[in-house]
Formats: sequence, C-alpha cells, structure tokens
Amino acid sequence: MPSRLRILTFGFLALLGLFQSVRAGAPAAKDEWIKIKSKHFLFIGNAKEKEIRVVASKLEQFRSVFSQLFPRAKFNDSVPIVVIVFKDDNAYKPYRPTYQGKPVSVGGYFIPGRDRNYITLIPNLPGIFPYAVIYHELTHLIVNATLKPIPTWANEGLAEYYETINISEDGKTVELGNANPYHIANLRKRKLIPFQEFFRINTKSPEYNERNKQTIFYAQSWALTHYFMIGDGGIRRQKFAKLLSLLENETPIEDALREAFQTNFAELQKALENYVRSDKFYVETLRSSTKLVEESAYQRLPISEAEVFVFLGDLLSRTPDKASEAEAHLSKAIALAPDMADAYAVLGLLRLRQGREAEAEEALKRAASAPTSSPLASYYYAHFLIRRGLSSPETIAAARSALTNALAQMPDFAEGYSASAYVALAAGDLDKALADIKRAGALLPGRRDFIVLQARIYIQRREWSEAKRLLKPLAQLADDPINAAHASELLTLVNQYEQAAESGRQAALPEPTKSVYVSDDISPAGHQPKDTVTPIIPYLQRRPGTQRIEGFIERFACVQGRAFAYVRTDAGLIKLLLDFTKAELVAHTDDVGDVIGCDSKIPNPVIVMYRPTTQPVADEAGEVVSLEFLPRPK
Repeated sequence: MPSRLRILTFGFLALLGLFQSVRAGAPAAKDEWIKIKSKHFLFIGNAKEKEIRVVASKLEQFRSVFSQLFPRAKFNDSVPIVVIVFKDDNAYKPYRPTYQGKPVSVGGYFIPGRDRNYITLIPNLPGIFPYAVIYHELTHLIVNATLKPIPTWANEGLAEYYETINISEDGKTVELGNANPYHIANLRKRKLIPFQEFFRINTKSPEYNERNKQTIFYAQSWALTHYFMIGDGGIRRQKFAKLLSLLENETPIEDALREAFQTNFAELQKALENYVRSDKFYVETLRSSTKLVEESAYQRLPISEAEVFVFLGDLLSRTPDKASEAEAHLSKAIALAPDMADAYAVLGLLRLRQGREAEAEEALKRAASAPTSSPLASYYYAHFLIRRGLSSPETIAAARSALTNALAQMPDFAEGYSASAYVALAAGDLDKALADIKRAGALLPGRRDFIVLQARIYIQRREWSEAKRLLKPLAQLADDPINAAHASELLTLVNQYEQAAESGRQAALPEPTKSVYVSDDISPAGHQPKDTVTPIIPYLQRRPGTQRIEGFIERFACVQGRAFAYVRTDAGLIKLLLDFTKAELVAHTDDVGDVIGCDSKIPNPVIVMYRPTTQPVADEAGEVVSLEFLPRPK
C-alpha cells in the first residue's frame, strides 16, 4: 500500500467541542440477538445487524492495516476475541465495569484474557476518535504478542499513537498519526516529566496508576512516540525501530538513545518541548485501490438464548464485583439448555474463583466430557487439575489427556503449551516439558512467567548455565517485582547447586511441582497479565471462599477504630478491611520489619487472600484473611 505524508495544521481547542455524550435509547420489549463471524473476530449483539457489521468492518480494517504496516506483528488468533455490541446505553448499563458500586459511563471497554478477550461497546460511538479505546487495547495485544517486554512509555505511546487511526467509509483510505487534542492541551499547560524520571515509570508507578498523574504520562508517551514516528515527515521512524529493538534486548535507555538517535536526555527534552508547542503535526495517509476488508466474508450464524446467557455470564464473571450477576446468567443458560458444555465450563471457572472447589470440579469435568465440549473446556479442566495438585499418575494422565484434546483443536494456544509443560514437568518428562515451554515462548515472547518456568525446567535438567542465562535479566527488573522475586529465588537455588557440585556433593533437587504455583485466575483484567508460575517461595494455601490477588500495599489506613489495606493490583486499587488480630501475616523475607501498623510504609510486593464481602459496604471489597510479603525487587 503506497503512502504519502501531508501536514495537518489545526486549532486543536476547537476540536474539543466535537466530543459528545452518549445518549441512552429506549429498551425494546424483546431483543433479537445476532451472531456474526468475521475472519478474526466473533460478534454477538442485540444491536441492528447493519450496526454490528459496521463494527466488524472497523475492527477487521484495523487488523488489516497493522498486518500491512508490520508484517512481523502477531495477532494470537488462538485466543478468541468476542465482541459484544449492545443496542444502546440502557442495554449496556448492566454489563459495564463499576467504580464505587456504580457503572462507569463508557461507550466501550476491553477485557483481555489468556483464554478469551472481550470487547464491549455500543454502536454509533460519538467523538472524533470513536474507536480509540478499542484500537488502543488491540495495539497492546499486538505489541505484547509480538515484542519482548518494552518500557511502559513505549507500550503506551504506541497504543496512544494508533488509537487515533482513521479509516474512510469505503475502507480504501487510512490516516495514521492524527493528533489527540486532549493530549496537546495537557502538554501545553503542564510541564513535561523530566526524562530521567519519565523513562523509569512502569506499571507499578503512581504516574501510571493515579488519575491526577497518569494524564501527563499518557500525553507525554503519545507525544514522544508521535515525534519519533512521524515528526518532520517521519525522518526518525527507522531510528525509532532501532531504539525499540535495543530496548527489547534490555539496553539501558541512555545507551539506546545515544546509539539510535545520537542524543541524550537534555537534548531530547528540549526537542520534545518545542515539538508539542508547535502547531504542525504530520498525518500519514495510506491509499488502496481496493477495500481493506471484503464484508462478503462475514457469516451470520444461529445463536440460541442459552448461548447469549453464556457469553454474557462469562463477561460478567471477568468483571470485578459481578459474580452474583454472572451466576444468575449461567443458571438461566443451564435451565434453557441443560447439556450445554460451555455453560458448565464458565460456571466451573466461577466456582473455582469463589473457592468452591468440589462444585468447580463437577462442572468442569462435565464440560470437558460432554459431546459438545470445546477445546477451552478441556483446557479449563486441565487447569483445575493442575491447580488442585498433580499428586497421582491418574491425575497427571487426566490433565495430559485434556490438554492434548485442547491443543489438537487450538494448535497455537500458548497457555495450553505452558500448562502442558507444567504437567510434563510433574511427570518427569523433561524433554517434552522443555519443548512445550519453548513453543509457548515462541508464540508469546513477552511472557516472563514462561521464562521462569523454562528456567525451572533447566534446573530439573541440571543445566545450571542455561537457567542462569534466563534468570539473571529477570532478577534485575524493576517493573515486574513478582517475576523478579521468583527469578532471584531460583538464582539462589542454582548457586547452591553449583557450590554443592564444586565441593563434590550431590544436592537433591526439589520435587518438580512443589516449587511451582499455578495462578487461580485464568483471565485477569488489565494490560499486564498476572503470573501463572511462582517458584520456590512456600506460599500459603488458598482457603475456601477466598480470593487471591498480587500487588503492593499502597497504604494502610485506620478510620474510627477500623484498619484498611489498600492493595494496588494490575486491575486497580482494592480496599480491604484488615483486622490485625485475625489476619495471618507472613513475611518470606527479612526486609519487612518487625512492626506493621496503620502508618507503616512497606514497598515489598504482596500476596493477599481475602474473603469477599457478601453485602455491599461502601467501597470495601472484603476482609483480609492472609497477607504475605515477598522480597523486594533488586
């Protein structure tokens, strides 16, 4: 596709008035739900078929543009992307995310998952960039599937840059690099974050998580990416590609800037300040003689009422504080179709998250053995068996059988290969374990938890140098303290084995699965997936009826005789009641201190198990059952 550049000069403040609020429509007496399969997405909705097809075209066009601009880019098509198009704001309201007990007013949102991704929205979105949120998150999916982990500013900058893509009605013209007027307005009235600080910001930083600070971080990330990608007609684009390659290989940012751009922090700061205060921003226009996507390939499929309830129940089960609503939807689905395997699969996952393991096993086993069983149902059952513990040959055989069935139908499913590697490790089949985890890593090179498991397999093979090669870079990561802690623990173990070998002693290896923990949650929300593998540290067992989260204690607070822990996770800030006389507090390190109270400041990563509240209480999510402190990242 040929490209050319033109200069766009505009009064950005005038564009701010183009953003409109979403109007709520009147609910229909009886909704008709439609199911449409495009090449890369599955759409369901109670909107009009024409409206759903418009959404389908927008998403397929975006994907097509990316595949042409970046032949290296990967869409992990083995993880389904389900798009739910609600007919209007009233229909959408029960399925929106909530904040402090109230639905958030959004026109669309995205829930990424390791087994399934959900996009939800209403048609005819307003504004000059109506699909910005969706394009932003799709960009994250591509970047995270294609590249090794890159700094947060680069990941967010690319997503902000591509979220303003504009595709013409006829699908033949694409505009890239449209300037975001909100970002420009913020950058012009506030000082840029000094680059010494800016480049150190990661997903755990206040600048990334706190609303009053993240605005300027996102704006500056966009501006720097726009400057590199398209500033002055795109003369820096190749150098930006080199910079990203250097950062992928963990070259320090100062060295990478010097090598790629022959510049330093001070010079770059001055250049970006001048850039954001100019009134000229380039836009790249791509033209094609044919449509990016042929809509004739879209296929309308039948969908039952029970299937609709399963999709909506699955969506709700992945949304914080919506478990009861999810259960109600799944109960309706089972009442309508008692033999529907997918309904039992989703119900089993919900029961697993609720700590109701006996019910989870019954539902997942039924889903996996049903004649209509899906590959995901088989994977979910294997996940349950792994989580419960591969303590017998029969359990290992059942898990291997379920994963074999899942991977036969989803041959590029990275999570399936990771689980298969874990099962093979438990069975002592180290060659298969290594082959499977390498396949998982090739499919998703950005997953650090895959690297940790691969290192664990090398340890079982007594290949110390290979394990150290993988673990040393991870142990130094500041933006991923959980995996950094795991890597540090494994490095300590490797050093002990090497010392034993040098002194002529034979150190016994730990049982393969005693030092690996598989996450409770298959489908975490947010850009940064939770870790699936945790080695060495002997974590507390999960209690029935509790939920498990990982993150940091942002603060402790004591209010009117009650103590609260505010836990910062990848999915947001969670407030939990903390009774110091009842909760179990455990430190897996010596750097926490002897006294923990309401004014304590503890930077260690934590694992929290809490019992969700049964009655809504302000913004409290539940009460802490146990609180575990991990070693601080080095």
